[in-house]
Amino acid sequence: MSSHITITSMDNQWIKKARSLLTKKGRIRSGCFLLEGKKPLLEAITHGWVVKYLLFDGALQNEQPMVELQELAYAAGISTFYVAPGVFRQLVDTQTPQGVAGVIGIPDWTLGQVFRGERPLVLIVDGVQDPGNLGTLLRTALAAGAAGALLTKGTVDPYSPKTVRAAAGALLQLPVLLDLSLEEIMHTVAIHGIKVVVGDVAATRPHYGVDLTAGVAVMVGNEGQGVQKARLGPECELVKIPMPGPAQSLNVAVAAGIILFEAVRQRQE
Repeated sequence: MSSHITITSMDNQWIKKARSLLTKKGRIRSGCFLLEGKKPLLEAITHGWVVKYLLFDGALQNEQPMVELQELAYAAGISTFYVAPGVFRQLVDTQTPQGVAGVIGIPDWTLGQVFRGERPLVLIVDGVQDPGNLGTLLRTALAAGAAGALLTKGTVDPYSPKTVRAAAGALLQLPVLLDLSLEEIMHTVAIHGIKVVVGDVAATRPHYGVDLTAGVAVMVGNEGQGVQKARLGPECELVKIPMPGPAQSLNVAVAAGIILFEAVRQRQE
């Protein structure tokens, strides 16, 4: 279904639903999140995600890239609506809106999808609070070929707008399970025989001194407090990233990337 009527009010039902997705409460209640931009929305449709409907900035509706997206949405049976520019700017939380936003169903990933294959590479995120950091973590994990990411309770919502933008489409391809207890994660990795490598500045063993060629999970923790070491299982091994410079620590996403791509290097050899 396609509508050629321009929505001009914030009280419109489609706008109100989309606007509610800027809050975690709204996302939980509806089981959806808001995705901005032509390229991510093309990927969402291509990968078969549940796209409820698309909202186009009415000022850009005749531009060729937008026309192409509208035609693809129409072919897929996805509802599209034009929105008055002033209303569209209030709908999204970016300073420079990309002209189109979509209401997308949050997928129901399973642990079986994350631990598929003989030697999965998995990311575990324990209590990271910054949306940009989490988005970068997920994007890096996808680039490293990770099978999925496990997020503990207390970690920032991966479907918040800032995280979605920082992830740069990773949420459309990387299985992400959230609100897991650390005990549940430890139990699951033990069942699958997965080694857990934990980045920790107080560790003595360097990250490149650990065998990362088998099934392995790379775990990083909260920006200030790190991981909950007291609740780790026996399959966990603490490693540090050597830092010859005067800095005391690395950004959590940078640290995870270094360890993840050390796993990539070892596996390629």
